[in-house]
Amino acid sequence: MPRFGIKTQITLLSLGLLSIPLVSISYWDDIQTTALTAQTRIQEIEAKAIATSLLATQQNIRELLAANEDSELQKHALSAPSIKQPIRMDGLFGDWPKRNNPPPRFNLDHSVWLALPDAPNETAFSLRLAQTSQHLYVAIDVRDNKLVYRKDSHLRLDYNDHIQLTYNDESGVLRRIILPAEQEGSLASYYTDSYWQYGQDIEVSSFAKGKNDKTNNTVASHKTGLQGYWHKTSEGYAVEFRIPTAQLDTVQPQIHFSIVDIDDNPAYGPQAIVASLPKNLEDKLNPVALHARELQRVIDQLKNTYARLWIYDSRGREWAFAERHSEIQALQDEYKPQEESPPTTFDSQCVKDALLGKIQPLQHIDGSDGKLKRLLVCYPIIEAGETLGVVVIDESADHVLAQEEARVSVIAKKVGGAIILLLFVLFTYAFTLVRRIAQLSQEAEKSIDTHGRIERTTINASRHFPDEIGDLSRNISTLLEKQHTYMSFLERIPQTLRHEISNPLNKLRTSLENLLDQKPELTKDPYIRKLDTGIDQISNITLQLTEAASLESAIQEEQLVKLDLIEFLHDYLSAWDGQIEYAPLPNSSLPNASQSNASQSNTSKSNTTGANTPALILGDSSRLEQLFDKLLDNALGFCPESGKVEVHVERQANRMRVMIENDGPLLPTRSTPSTRSTSENSSENTTASSTELFSPMVSTRSSGSSVHLGLGLHIAKLISDQHQAILIGKNRADGSGVIFSVEFDLI
Repeated sequence: MPRFGIKTQITLLSLGLLSIPLVSISYWDDIQTTALTAQTRIQEIEAKAIATSLLATQQNIRELLAANEDSELQKHALSAPSIKQPIRMDGLFGDWPKRNNPPPRFNLDHSVWLALPDAPNETAFSLRLAQTSQHLYVAIDVRDNKLVYRKDSHLRLDYNDHIQLTYNDESGVLRRIILPAEQEGSLASYYTDSYWQYGQDIEVSSFAKGKNDKTNNTVASHKTGLQGYWHKTSEGYAVEFRIPTAQLDTVQPQIHFSIVDIDDNPAYGPQAIVASLPKNLEDKLNPVALHARELQRVIDQLKNTYARLWIYDSRGREWAFAERHSEIQALQDEYKPQEESPPTTFDSQCVKDALLGKIQPLQHIDGSDGKLKRLLVCYPIIEAGETLGVVVIDESADHVLAQEEARVSVIAKKVGGAIILLLFVLFTYAFTLVRRIAQLSQEAEKSIDTHGRIERTTINASRHFPDEIGDLSRNISTLLEKQHTYMSFLERIPQTLRHEISNPLNKLRTSLENLLDQKPELTKDPYIRKLDTGIDQISNITLQLTEAASLESAIQEEQLVKLDLIEFLHDYLSAWDGQIEYAPLPNSSLPNASQSNASQSNTSKSNTTGANTPALILGDSSRLEQLFDKLLDNALGFCPESGKVEVHVERQANRMRVMIENDGPLLPTRSTPSTRSTSENSSENTTASSTELFSPMVSTRSSGSSVHLGLGLHIAKLISDQHQAILIGKNRADGSGVIFSVEFDLI
């Protein structure tokens, strides 16, 4: 039966608990759909609230969003789209947002002055505008094949190539700034008058905080508030600068640019002047859609709630814009290249439908991969049945799902933490149980030795635990105590039997001797002889039983000492002289086989290999004599009269083997090896298992001339184990007899 442990069971149970989070993943699509649906309804409510709030709080909403489609000036309106990150002022336009349409370019069609009207002229420029909540960014790329720089000694600002900037400030006052062409580097700018010749300080009116007193402050001509860079190009030069939106009129923002080309003698005047308006509108300024402060203030309150918010008029001019911007996004934008902006929101079908008065606020915008990317809500601003503009709220679907995912992630972490804690408790409990059971198993196994004797009766593992394992530990201890009592009784039986049998046996022997003394003629009586033999056999049986029982307790207290095994064999084998024939051992003076009695029916030979050096072992000479006595008695007892007994001694580097062979009946064969060394002599026939062969009261051979109780080999096994020797019994390869070998470890 395959093993199915507690650890495996707990692991399978834990896997079932881990399936709980996996099942909840199937609900993620439903959670996403619910979150996006709720978000679109919230955006619809917010857009409607903004439109209603503008109509209720902004009394000049109509003026703010007014757009005269028939006005000639509106055809030249400049667009200033919102940007997320500030632009670096370096005269290079690579960090400007990409546009679907090229920037407007102004050439001789917008010329204000030409020195030679009929001659060709290269003067032209392109213009880009962008805005943030604080600045209006301007990029001008001028085509001019001959650059004339301002000299340090010139006070005049118009004796060189320059740019004329005109705008209305926050008070509605017309301001003029001249940007002369100086060397590569920071841009120089000066306030000037209508003559555009010299720098001129200006007067700025302001009101003290909390007071209605008006004060006039003088601002130096070079403190225009512009920050920029002048850069020479292959076709002319490029100017990049920014101006604070606080200096501009955001109710009706207007601005004008003129490029003045100076080629020859400056005193003769400019070669050409090209402006952002045609000559018939030279006294006007270009309208520019800057964010109105009143409208911007309304949507700024929601800029951290949504990705983007816009307010457009009916002409598509952007009057307010807000965008969510976190520190994480800023950090990402700092290291990521600027990607191409999404299509202009005003061009979307959602905005067009809202400007027609259709309230179809929800629009889903998919990305290039076909997945939902944006949620767009457009709500019209309607007054007296007229659509003045539209409120647009744009939200990223990924942001909405990220928020929902964060909430679900928090819940999942809590549930996962609880499951992990539960699994930890289960595994801890399981490992504790396994450890307790393993300790109980080890102690129970160690309580009985390899021979089946009980060495300890108390199991300490889990003994004091008030659970089933504790009950099992106590029950095993009780069982061992009972078994030990019974085994002690069995071990005392041989001595008890000898004591009880000796008295009647002595009576029989004494009576038999007295009978023979009185009647000597009965000495040859066959019945008397059988009776005498039976008394001797009973005496031998009781002696063997007592010997085996007393030996086990005696050898546990005996101390082993160093002795030379070769010298011991010299002395021991000499005691068998007259019965056996053997060759001399190393350093032996015993007679060889040619000198011994060759007429003996049972003979023995001894062969040795190895150097004539001492073979030291830890042993007891009396026990070794008892060991070899049992083996030789066993061999002689089973050897037929025509057979022989051989003794071989083999020595290796650290081991010595004594082999006793005899002709006669074989040991019963089994399918498993009978020796402790299963690899040795694998080609020979295998015998009964070593546990059965050397067990007490077991005799595996029924033939022979002597009585065999199965105690001789058991005693031999006890003595070999005492000397840490390996005792092996096996049949000869040719099937002619049996070999018993004892292998000792030399020290």
